Amino acid sequence: MYFITYVSDVEHIIVLGILALLFISGIRKREDSCTNRLALDLNVTTALKGVACVFILMGHYETIMHSRGYSNVRSIGWLIWLTSANIALFWFMFISGYGLTKSNKKVCINNVCSRLAKVYLPLLYIGTVSILFYVVLPAPYSQDDMNRYMIPIQIQQLGTFDISCLYSIVYKALGLGDWYVMCIIVFYLLFYISDFISEKTKLSITLVLGTTLLLYFIFAYIFIDAQHAHYFRYPWVFFAGHVLARWEYLSKKRMLRYMLALLPFISIMITDGKYMWLSFFIAYSTLVCIMKLNTKYTYSGRSLAFLGIVSYFFYLVHQRISWVALYYGHIFDLSVWIISTIIISYSLMYIYKRIFE
Repeated sequence: MYFITYVSDVEHIIVLGILALLFISGIRKREDSCTNRLALDLNVTTALKGVACVFILMGHYETIMHSRGYSNVRSIGWLIWLTSANIALFWFMFISGYGLTKSNKKVCINNVCSRLAKVYLPLLYIGTVSILFYVVLPAPYSQDDMNRYMIPIQIQQLGTFDISCLYSIVYKALGLGDWYVMCIIVFYLLFYISDFISEKTKLSITLVLGTTLLLYFIFAYIFIDAQHAHYFRYPWVFFAGHVLARWEYLSKKRMLRYMLALLPFISIMITDGKYMWLSFFIAYSTLVCIMKLNTKYTYSGRSLAFLGIVSYFFYLVHQRISWVALYYGHIFDLSVWIISTIIISYSLMYIYKRIFE
């Protein structure tokens, strides 16, 4: 049993309640007929992205609270800290694999570059904006504050600029340390390579992609340390999204084979502990239930749709800019962080689209 032990637990419950209410109130019966056994339309994926970006922020908030000693074992916040970000990242990776498979775009240089640009250019844009923002900020109050509040070291480096710090600053501006975006780019590239091989050899795209991701997984597991486990933790989630996107095209026998092919990927989670397993179980079972319901119902609400549209910028901004701003304003409130991130992410996305699109 989990207990409410401090004020942010109440905020977590309120935020989760609001998200659930917004999602349930936006469910409508589909006007078009759907004969598929499973479905995941654009409206539903957009709403899920909106929920997921808030989940990531909640998880990061609890990471900070935990480092400050405010997160008690068996509290609601403690459970959020252990599960919410993992659930959200599962959804994002799954939707990426599902959506890319369903897009059915022909593999060509223009399509590949366009897709990768949509992922990387916003990261470069936000990374550059964040560095410009850091320039005007004073140095953090202490090294301990930087560690406990997850404040980027580049702020201190810019305050006492030295040529030796240039690499770190440029690295931050380019966003090369963002493992999630780097993983998505790698998975997209592997998908396009697999699609190209499949087209030339007439082999199943699912078979080729599964083999390619497995080779990547083995390489990443051997050469990447446990501190960066995310790089080899999520290939199977992307693959699961791809497999379920092709559900209608595969026989039950072949589907069973491909689902069993996920086992080498999943086995690595044995070392991740019960809460990682719990997170992935919740995320996967929730998605399957939603996909089943989506055959008869869809989502038509505006609030989560809006949040889903800005979700990528929300993710890029929430820690780089909005949390840093709150830190210097001595505001450490979950609700304020969510609201400020929505405002900042929408504003920066609007400017980005006006200039670059």
